[in-house]
Amino acid sequence: MKKTPSKLSSSFVYAWRGIVWNLAHERNMKIHLVSLLLCGYFGFLFQLTLNEWLILLVFFALIPSLELVNSAIEDTCNCLRDNLQLDYQATKLPRDLAAGAVLWASVFAALAGAIIFLPKIYFSLH
Repeated sequence: MKKTPSKLSSSFVYAWRGIVWNLAHERNMKIHLVSLLLCGYFGFLFQLTLNEWLILLVFFALIPSLELVNSAIEDTCNCLRDNLQLDYQATKLPRDLAAGAVLWASVFAALAGAIIFLPKIYFSLH
């Protein structure tokens, strides 16, 4: 079934609403956004190569996306817990798995950032 333009445009509105809500309410998303902006700033400052930018862009997309999925899983777990009167332990594993996915990707993003930026910082100081 083909989406009508109004349904398609509505889906973009809903998606942006989710991103904005997450940014307004989730501390970790704010941290990721600040990191993204700093990497972007220093990327322009150090005149990154095309390949370096491509690596950063992958992480710029990946980390916030995982954070959004993590928030969706947490919210779903909260709804299930409250509606079914479950205790926290009943929804602990999916929460931990989602948070682990964000952490895993963030560690590798930090490593990639270190590999890209530390030599540039070092050589700019010497």
